[in-house]
Amino acid sequence: VEQFESSTAGSLYNHIYFIYIMTESSLKCNFPKCKAVLTNSAFVTRCSHIFCKNHRIVGEGLDRRCPACNTILEGGYDLIGTNLNPPEELKSTILMGYSPDIVFEVMSKALQFWEFQMNMQIMYQKTGVDHLRARLAKKETEWETFELNIKHYVQAQEKKVGHLKGEVETLTHALKDVGDQMNEKNRQLHNLQSRYEALRCQNVTTTMMTKDSE
Repeated sequence: VEQFESSTAGSLYNHIYFIYIMTESSLKCNFPKCKAVLTNSAFVTRCSHIFCKNHRIVGEGLDRRCPACNTILEGGYDLIGTNLNPPEELKSTILMGYSPDIVFEVMSKALQFWEFQMNMQIMYQKTGVDHLRARLAKKETEWETFELNIKHYVQAQEKKVGHLKGEVETLTHALKDVGDQMNEKNRQLHNLQSRYEALRCQNVTTTMMTKDSE
């Protein structure tokens, strides 16, 4: 008996330790997309699933199935209602009269149920984290693509600006050349006008002198 109790106690210790590190966790309804936190009453199945009162399993015999795993719950104890927050009076008497073997077996199965539920929550959270990581990776890829496109766009615009600057410089030089040519033409025209005026004045003077001599 001592050897049995020692072996059983060791197994129970592992379960208790697992539950201990999950003390901040609560049982949640296993109905798909529900995940309501269970604090008082609930319904537990033989397949180690638990549901809130809003998702109580209905039906009889082969028609009564677990919504989480589709297990048939036709037995009288395959689906039971339970109080998750029993009064102290019930805690002090519920296991009285059972042999140590039965008590340890009940405790072991109860702890296995909790371990199963905690593992389900961990897997659910892990799936959620993996989903978020996948979304994050997708967003990072989209951002990198967007950033690369922006970089290429900026480079293309900078290249266009460079071409435009070159064209502006060319046009500026061309305008300067045209301006210089116009200034030269104006200078030549001014000289020509000055020479013309001088010749005209000279002709007028000559004509007047000729008339005077006559």
